[in-house]
Amino acid sequence: MNISELTVEEVIPHSRKMVFLDKLESADESHLLASMCIREDAYFIKEASVPAWVGIEYMAQAIAAYAGVLAKNEGEPIKVGLLLGTRRYTSKVPSFPLGQTLFIRVEPLHNEESGLGVFECGIYPATDTGECAKEPWVVANLNVYQPHDVDAFLAGER
Repeated sequence: MNISELTVEEVIPHSRKMVFLDKLESADESHLLASMCIREDAYFIKEASVPAWVGIEYMAQAIAAYAGVLAKNEGEPIKVGLLLGTRRYTSKVPSFPLGQTLFIRVEPLHNEESGLGVFECGIYPATDTGECAKEPWVVANLNVYQPHDVDAFLAGER
């Protein structure tokens, strides 16, 4: 997948105000790696850090970006997806400090034609050289659903 010319806003159906990821680093059928920096205007920032539990949203946005990149490559429209839940959300840190660059990696474990999927996710700190660290700060499996017709699904028709 060639993502060098794609922005995060082009592949996820969020308004810019709610887009937390900064950049798409790499992607193919087996993964997506995105990055972001914790800034002073970040949602949920308190006492110069963002609680680690907010990482679930960072992971969900990376999954949305993965789905968006796949859709763009196939010439399909970007569709809305839903976070159903998580299993085994484990964090080695209580929060992400102001100024910290994070890398969010998502890998599909299971995808069904129905739109249900499971992703293995990790949030990695940047090293002193700005590279993605080898060991994650946060790991989780996220369960997601991308209905074929989101409007019908939200109206309770399916």
